[in-house]
Amino acid sequence: MVEDRKTLAVAAEGWRNMSGTRKLSFVVLAVTLLVAFILFVRHFSTPSMAVLFRGLTPDNAAKILSRLEEMAVPYRIGAGGGSIMVPGNRVDELRIRLNSDGGLYGSGIGFELFDQTKLGVTESERRLNYQRALQGELQRTISQIEGVAQARVHLVLPEPSVFLRDTTPPTASIVLKLNPLSQLRKDQVMGIVYLVAGSVENLKPENITVIDTEGRLLTDMGDTGFFGSEGLAAATLRQLEIKKSFEREMEYRLQSMLERVLGAGTVVAMVTADLDFDSKEVTELTYGDPVVRSRQRSEERFEGSGTMAAGGAGTDSNIPAYPYALGSGGDSTYSRLDEVENFELGETLTRTVKAPGEVKSISASVIYDNRRGTLTPRQKEEIESLVATAIGLNEGRDKISIAAINFDTTRLEESVAAMEEAARLERRNTYIRYGVTAFAVLLAFLLALSMLRSLFGYLGSRTALQEVAATASLEEKPSEFDSLPDEVKKQRKVREIVSQQPEAAFNMLKLWMAEE
Repeated sequence: MVEDRKTLAVAAEGWRNMSGTRKLSFVVLAVTLLVAFILFVRHFSTPSMAVLFRGLTPDNAAKILSRLEEMAVPYRIGAGGGSIMVPGNRVDELRIRLNSDGGLYGSGIGFELFDQTKLGVTESERRLNYQRALQGELQRTISQIEGVAQARVHLVLPEPSVFLRDTTPPTASIVLKLNPLSQLRKDQVMGIVYLVAGSVENLKPENITVIDTEGRLLTDMGDTGFFGSEGLAAATLRQLEIKKSFEREMEYRLQSMLERVLGAGTVVAMVTADLDFDSKEVTELTYGDPVVRSRQRSEERFEGSGTMAAGGAGTDSNIPAYPYALGSGGDSTYSRLDEVENFELGETLTRTVKAPGEVKSISASVIYDNRRGTLTPRQKEEIESLVATAIGLNEGRDKISIAAINFDTTRLEESVAAMEEAARLERRNTYIRYGVTAFAVLLAFLLALSMLRSLFGYLGSRTALQEVAATASLEEKPSEFDSLPDEVKKQRKVREIVSQQPEAAFNMLKLWMAEE
């Protein structure tokens, strides 16, 4: 304890004896070290930030910021104020907690508008609140569709009337803000339309209009209407989408199969399909062999004596040519056989409905990168056989082409090299930033250590010289020393100090020269 106090006293004495320039240097160095330490700690202790929500309106952003401040969560607002960033390790947790607040970042107000019941609400106010709540719920639902950033729904719900002639159908208008580089398909637009139509009583799909923020009409009625039967343009586009989807599926199957055999990036497969989208209905009636449906047999016989009747009723018995038509005496014999067979033809009625999308022909082309090695005729035949089996080759209808050509990968190699160079520069900049920070901290530490050593060396040299001077003055004989002039006394003391403590004297002289 005594030693610490003595050291502090010596340091204070040395500080007071220092020049103003040296004191200023120590102060600047101390402030620099403190700032460097704070920046260093802040840089390595601050967590990485990640996007919590983006594309927010000012109202929703204000709500989220208020909740984050209540939860004492550090945040940062992105460019334009449309995104909010929080520590990356808490993104999932915060999203779940904010979503549990009941549409905190959603669009509009939903049915929570009725959570607080007010007395004295009129029927018109109740209907208006219901319309607002329904619009908010539809906006939230539509905003969850992929590609849709925000949505606005405007409903027109006429007042009910007791007269059917005065009843006006409800209508709806929807405005969509799409994500960058996003575009809704026709089936997605129709899904939105039917979603709204099914959520509003008596609302028909044809009374719904959907546009985007650029003013483009998404529910184009086309030639024969957007609903019911599709227009000619819409039907053609849909057929092209089906054709492209079929071709992509065939190309993917061929590509994946051949790459597993020949290696990744060695082949390119292209498929062109000719599809028949005509719908046909064929009815065919075929008659088979005749079949006996019914048979009748009638037989009459007579044997005996006497005279037969000259003829009975009817033409057969009254014709003179028949023997039994004549009356005669004696024994007589009579026989008659009638046999009738009814035939019916077998019928086969076949009704065939041909669905659109029948494959008329397929053309497949496979290009192999010849730089990986030339294909032998046997390998080419095997590849052709594999492709034929994969596409279900129909001889006389489909075609297959196999070629070996050197691929031009210059653009790909340049892109890969550019990405690698960018990554390398990013790593280098990161290392340089960390290195400069560490070097600055180390340099500041070394400067501080050097100045502290100089300070304590200066104090130690001064103390040693004072002790030597005191010892020399005590050892000097008072009678002889007092009789000498003051200048001679100082010179003698200096000589004695230098002779006894040469190193301390040298350090002291160096410090004095540095201060000058």
